[in-house]
Amino acid sequence: MVKTDVNGSLEAVCDSLRRLERDDVKLAFVHRAVGGITENDIQLAGASNATIIGFNVRPDRKVREFAEAEQVEIRTYEVIYQLLDDIESAMLGMLAPEFEEVVTGDAEVREIFSVPKIGKIAGCYVQNGTITRGSKVRFLREGTIIWKGEIKSLRRFKDDVREVQSGFECGIGLSDFQDLKDGDVIETYDEREIARSSRTMARSRQRSSGAPRGFERTDRLNELLTRLLAEELERIDDVRLDLVTVMGVDTDRDLSQAKVYVTGGAADDEVIEALGEHRSRLQRAIADRARLRRTPPLVFRVDEAARSAERIEDILRGLQDEDG
Repeated sequence: MVKTDVNGSLEAVCDSLRRLERDDVKLAFVHRAVGGITENDIQLAGASNATIIGFNVRPDRKVREFAEAEQVEIRTYEVIYQLLDDIESAMLGMLAPEFEEVVTGDAEVREIFSVPKIGKIAGCYVQNGTITRGSKVRFLREGTIIWKGEIKSLRRFKDDVREVQSGFECGIGLSDFQDLKDGDVIETYDEREIARSSRTMARSRQRSSGAPRGFERTDRLNELLTRLLAEELERIDDVRLDLVTVMGVDTDRDLSQAKVYVTGGAADDEVIEALGEHRSRLQRAIADRARLRRTPPLVFRVDEAARSAERIEDILRGLQDEDG
């Protein structure tokens, strides 16, 4: 499974990984997407016994803990050459002991202060672990790494301090970064040498035969959305949608979108236009009736397979009429 910060990175990483394949070693991509690593990614990786590769993205503490509980391995990189070298070595079974980045603390930016001759200071609340002056740091915005460096200054009220524990407020000055915003996360980490074998044990776990749990849940969700959307369309008073049929729904496993395939009704462009106009109403109705913690955005598409089948039936009927 591959998660990256932008589409360009996603294409570059996946294309480069494909070039590492050999006759006796193949790669299978379970899922590829842009954005931070989420709990849905952990569920899918656990169900398919996959490793998650993150490029310029990081999981938060809750996701890391969920991954440990599910025994899902997450590898994160910021340099594509290191990513490729690591994966190639793993594919060849030659990966030596390496350094692992261990998160030591994270703090949320609550307020920004401007100090003359110093610059901006992040007023933070330490959420987990310990923040230490001089620590290596990643600056995260919505799960994406936007800067790396180190903590230049650390204060409690007016006092310079060496470290601040979880549950306390502090002021953090970063070495050369000023683009601070409320809600950003400052994550500190150490690099510790570990034996490779200790990290690969989690991957030896095998799932029982049968359909993976994540896939079963998505199939049930697709069936539910198909039924609810068909019922809601009947309540809409729009002549362009009078004969429209919902053929099925295909929801992305990270719930980033739900593709709704329809057929019938007016011309294709008129049907899609009408559905777009009623999208907000349908989205609210689905959210209320399905009672989902997160409702995927609806994307409407004409079911080309159904359209082709209809055209074939028309042709066959025409041929039968001619023979009759």
